[in-house]
Amino acid sequence: MSAVIPSNMQQQASASLPVPALGRFGPIAVSVAAVALISMGLIAWSHIGWHELQQRAHVFDTLLSETQFQARQGQWLAEQRVLGQSDISEQMIEVPVSKAQSNARQLRNVAPSSLDPAIQHLQDKIDLTRQALIKRLQSPASLDAGGLQQVLAAVDDAAKVTAQGWATELEAETEAQHRLDKINMGLVGGMTLLLLFLMARAHKQREQAADALKAREAQLSAFAEVLPDLAFHMDAQGRYLDIYGSNLPLLGRPREVLLGQSLHDLFPPEMAARFMGVLQQALQTRMTQSMAFTIPINRERRHLDSRCAPIGDSNEVVWMIWDITSRRQIEHRLRRKTRMYDFLSHVNQAIVRSEAQTTLLDKVCEVAVDHGQFRKAWVALFDETSDDLHLYCVAQAGDDAPRQASLSFDLLSLETEDAVLDMALRHGRTFRTKNLGECAMRPAWTDEAIAAGIPGCVIVPLHRDKLLVGHLILLGKRVDDQYADELSLFEDLSSDLSFALHNLHREAERDEAEERIRLHAAALESTQDGMMVLGRNRLMVSINPAFTALTGYDEDEVVGRSPEFLLPDRPEETLADMRGEMISTGYWQGEVWFRRKTGELFMTKLSVSAVKSAQGRPTHFVGVFTDITQLKQTEERLARMAHFDPLTELP
Repeated sequence: MSAVIPSNMQQQASASLPVPALGRFGPIAVSVAAVALISMGLIAWSHIGWHELQQRAHVFDTLLSETQFQARQGQWLAEQRVLGQSDISEQMIEVPVSKAQSNARQLRNVAPSSLDPAIQHLQDKIDLTRQALIKRLQSPASLDAGGLQQVLAAVDDAAKVTAQGWATELEAETEAQHRLDKINMGLVGGMTLLLLFLMARAHKQREQAADALKAREAQLSAFAEVLPDLAFHMDAQGRYLDIYGSNLPLLGRPREVLLGQSLHDLFPPEMAARFMGVLQQALQTRMTQSMAFTIPINRERRHLDSRCAPIGDSNEVVWMIWDITSRRQIEHRLRRKTRMYDFLSHVNQAIVRSEAQTTLLDKVCEVAVDHGQFRKAWVALFDETSDDLHLYCVAQAGDDAPRQASLSFDLLSLETEDAVLDMALRHGRTFRTKNLGECAMRPAWTDEAIAAGIPGCVIVPLHRDKLLVGHLILLGKRVDDQYADELSLFEDLSSDLSFALHNLHREAERDEAEERIRLHAAALESTQDGMMVLGRNRLMVSINPAFTALTGYDEDEVVGRSPEFLLPDRPEETLADMRGEMISTGYWQGEVWFRRKTGELFMTKLSVSAVKSAQGRPTHFVGVFTDITQLKQTEERLARMAHFDPLTELP
């Protein structure tokens, strides 16, 4: 791109200078000829307009006068015939009247449409004149000469009206023609002034062109010297003729040393051959050629891009180069960042789809290898049953090395600041390094990773309920430990996985609690003891099937009622006694008579306890009772047998 700037700027400079195509006076001569032709055309147009207007006026006046004359001619001939001149026939009288009608019709072809009503009126009067002449010839007594004269007078009046209308239209068209003449004169004058202006501007432009050419040459020279990179002026043999630009350190040597030398003097044969191929291709095709290459400069590999463009029709080129090392590094980081985002995206998908911790950890290790492009990934969790800092592997994916036996390991017995890897594992810090060999006092698996050619390592801590529970350990061939944005992505990964582990743990606990509740509910449903649950307002909210079996009451019959209906004798006193002991001890137990729905009484052993909230306040009361009627009856029989003779029933 930049290599063609000098030739482009030369093209822009030449394009910005007005170069006359017909010599020094060519544009002026063309302008004068154009003005003369336009002026002559306008004058001819005006002349044609006046000529057509005069022709129409002459034809209209002639036709109108001829119409009146022919009408009078017909009247004179008719009168002569009436007076006895026998050589005048009716056909002779018909001829002038017909001519008058024909002339009236021709007036429409000449006059504007605004005169159509007046001309039509004239035609109507001529038709009346013709009818009057016929009547005069056929019956002179019914129409005398005076009556015929009145008809002809009407024709004259109609002709007069038509003539006045024509005069008005003619005056308007004449005025329009005068305005057109003035416009033509204005146009000719304006073009003359424009021509004079263009001539003055052309003279000024010629002077400015000379000044601009000098300024452009100075500008191009200054531009070449301040180029941010480098441009080389070279001949067909690849010799450096001149060097432009401000990035002289990119040369790797003084500017004066390069001038006069060729590409073969400075580069290895293979590289020089590549450069010469591009140069010859540019000269042969007369088109700009591109080339990207990597060379060592000041003991550092630099990535360069270049453009080679021919200079006009000569055998010389301008070759411009610019350093794209930083851009390549940014592209590399962008690719790594894209890979990381893809890795995080698949991890989040695994989080959403996993229903258990084991499934999630296995999937995360697979995603790290497949999409994170790590060679080895495993999850090591702390042993919660032991106080020792032991990490055991629960999931893995990737290469065989490090071995399975090495993936579970112990941390150092004593905390040491120099052991950066151990400190990260111990305190739950996100850690990364491009070379595990630089870590002191490291676990055994690190040596296996280095031997397998995967010295890069990333450690992602895993937390649950804000407590460190383990780590996701990733091994790769190349790990960038300087890129801050990538570190933040691994920290985001740690937060996402920790949040997922927290939720899965909570879900597992909730499932266990729900299972316990289900078992408790099943036990209550299957027990033979009656159970009732009361709210703080002492109204029933729930019962079990045994309650219905013992009392005969269904749930919809008792929910929302006080249990007083079960107590046959003094229920308020009984409930008051229970409430007093519940307040003092939180528990009551005793024997109470209940009444079934049928009215039958039965003895129960009743236990009542309070269900308290997290704040220690009672929210519900649970009463459990057992039918001990038969037990009481048996006890009474045994007591009677012990104190009375069974035969005589005497003590």
